[in-house]
Amino acid sequence: MIELFSDMPEGTFGGRIAGTLTRDDYVITLLPVLRKMRDSGRPLRVLVLLEPDFVEEPGAVWEGLKADIEFGIFWRQVWERFAIVTDIAWVDKAVRLLSWLIPGEMRVFPTVELDAAKVWVAGSAQVPHNH
Repeated sequence: MIELFSDMPEGTFGGRIAGTLTRDDYVITLLPVLRKMRDSGRPLRVLVLLEPDFVEEPGAVWEGLKADIEFGIFWRQVWERFAIVTDIAWVDKAVRLLSWLIPGEMRVFPTVELDAAKVWVAGSAQVPHNH
């Protein structure tokens, strides 16, 4: 399930992923917003709060891979900042290991720093770099 945040800074997009992430979460909720941002000419500045109980159904994994190809390869240049907010340890390790593959700047924040992550993803350089 994706729950969109209504209090994101101007020019950013953010949401909370908890429980089962479905194909419809990608197709109906996530991808239309990302495509609208891309088509507006604005850089993509995205924040995702990953809850410890999230899992992806097989259809969501497939949609995620297709989205990775669309946005990670064909639209790589539109990514500016991507914040992942989570206390899941392997996510931080995976981002550190694979950061060279990820377009734009990416940072992982612990859940207690959600507000700082929102400031950083909006473009403020005043948030100290901790990951």
